[in-house]
Amino acid sequence: MNAYYNAYLNRANYLMNHTKFDEAEKLLNKAVEVKPNSPDAKQMLGKIKQLRTIPNENESNK
Repeated sequence: MNAYYNAYLNRANYLMNHTKFDEAEKLLNKAVEVKPNSPDAKQMLGKIKQLRTIPNENESNK
């Protein structure tokens, strides 16, 4: 199970770096199911929420 958890976190991190927040969020929710008391996935979910509030550079240049 720990391997799945780490894979979910790693893939979610990659997706977050490519602004694919919806996909990353799904993987992080799976990570929380695997390891409910781990702060890493919950912290990353909070980061996604924070990043969604930042205006996209492409939208602000229009």
